[in-house]
Amino acid sequence: MAESSWPTGGAGVRAVNESQYEDLASLWGEDGLKSSPADTSLVYGDSSGRQVKVRANRVAQIRGWGWTSGTSDFIKSVTANSSGSTRIDLVVLRLDRTAYTVTVQVIAGTPGAGSPPALTRTTGTTGTFDIPLASVTVVNGAATISASDVVDCAPRVGYPQIIYVPDTNALTRLTWVTHGQPARLWTGSAWRDFIYTSGTGWRPPLLFGLVNKTGSNQNLTSGVENYVSWTAATAYTASGMWSAGSPTRFTLPVAGTYRLVFRANASMTSSGALCWFKLNGTATRLGANACAAGGWGTGLFLDYQGDFNASDYVEATVFQNTGSTGTLATADNPQMIVSQIA
Repeated sequence: MAESSWPTGGAGVRAVNESQYEDLASLWGEDGLKSSPADTSLVYGDSSGRQVKVRANRVAQIRGWGWTSGTSDFIKSVTANSSGSTRIDLVVLRLDRTAYTVTVQVIAGTPGAGSPPALTRTTGTTGTFDIPLASVTVVNGAATISASDVVDCAPRVGYPQIIYVPDTNALTRLTWVTHGQPARLWTGSAWRDFIYTSGTGWRPPLLFGLVNKTGSNQNLTSGVENYVSWTAATAYTASGMWSAGSPTRFTLPVAGTYRLVFRANASMTSSGALCWFKLNGTATRLGANACAAGGWGTGLFLDYQGDFNASDYVEATVFQNTGSTGTLATADNPQMIVSQIA
């Protein structure tokens, strides 16, 4: 067969058939619901019967073909389940090439399978092509479908943009991108910021946190490890890194390479103190450092770099064996600084 082109062929013919249209239009955009990820789900249950409902005034596209849900919510029935096991159905938007129509369909799952049925994704000039909208849990003997039985899984298009990243060959699915500013990616439950740097490309912003100690001085008991108890987090870039409920701990929410810095001044009756970081409350010591000076102004300083797992926590500890109680001075603004470097 000789090569050809459309919609205007060599003879000036401007007509195209459905198959030619699909081949061309499916390249113009991704399949999915035209919607913000923050919008309510298209498909929902409300315990009004063994059925799901489809919200009005929604628009989607599939393989270049448009679809709208109309001006009123409508109902799709769910088949009865008397199998004795829970069944998970799948609500899809289906292109049927018999007449090239797009409609919402409910595909019954297999009882006891624990997962919804597979999508039908036939390409070519015949058959059907589906995109998922929602999964529906149908317990044995279910008479109604509740809101919690329906889980949204519709892909969103139109709101997130496919953008070109300067100086790379990559197209990245992000939203609201201004050059030099963070881009945002929807994770399924929240937006996550990403930044672009030369050499590393797009990545999450590196984490940073700083805790300090104010108020009363902290006693440093002789002969034991003294965990520094922080009173405030003055800066951090992720929630849950520090809390007053566990004042000695600084938690690293994501895996990565971190630099840990601890600085403080202490009072000792004689020379000598050690300080180190402890990992996850175990005996593991990180970056132990001896501080030889005695009296006021004993400088405590640690600088450690290493790889950590998500949810690891670190604590700064001070050990002295002078036989007398020492003091960690809050007037000198003790600090622990945690910064992710990779």
